[in-house]
Amino acid sequence: MRILRAGFLIPFMLLFLGSVISKSLFSITFHIGTHSGVMTQPSSNYYHAVYGGYFDLGSDDRWIFSRISYVERPKYSASGYIDQDYASSVVIGTKVTKAKTHGLLAGIGGGIVGGYIKPDPNYSDATGEKRSYKLPGLVTMIEYTLDWNHIDLGFGHQTFIGHAESEQLKAYVAWPYNFILIRIGAHL
Repeated sequence: MRILRAGFLIPFMLLFLGSVISKSLFSITFHIGTHSGVMTQPSSNYYHAVYGGYFDLGSDDRWIFSRISYVERPKYSASGYIDQDYASSVVIGTKVTKAKTHGLLAGIGGGIVGGYIKPDPNYSDATGEKRSYKLPGLVTMIEYTLDWNHIDLGFGHQTFIGHAESEQLKAYVAWPYNFILIRIGAHL
């Protein structure tokens, strides 16, 4: 399992190192904005709408950038319980294509997916304590981006692979989450 994870990282690392070695840094840009889309957890077969924000810092042509992002889904109430999920990540990446105003971004990093479930106080039948979880893991992203004047648009996919403990590995339980996001923001 660990060999598979390491093997998955090699193409991203080679791409990133090749880009860093072949360029020099000219100027720094800041990108800030909002994104929304769909969060899926394939092993549970559910799809939830999510929304959030991001902050990018990198070179003006994005040969290197870092992104901090946060998404959450709205609180959901059913059968006397309320639950919510959220995710945050930090990614370092590069622009794979050479065009200045548009192109493909790829990145890798880490993040946390978390959430909670608690009894709804409006239902007398709901019992129990609030239970929450936080799951750390690996994050990869790929995104098509378009920069027009100072407006920043993007359509991307982010995959989160949560760290499974030994008991979960024996039961073949995995924690992948996928985020399909559309984003809009501004850059300085």
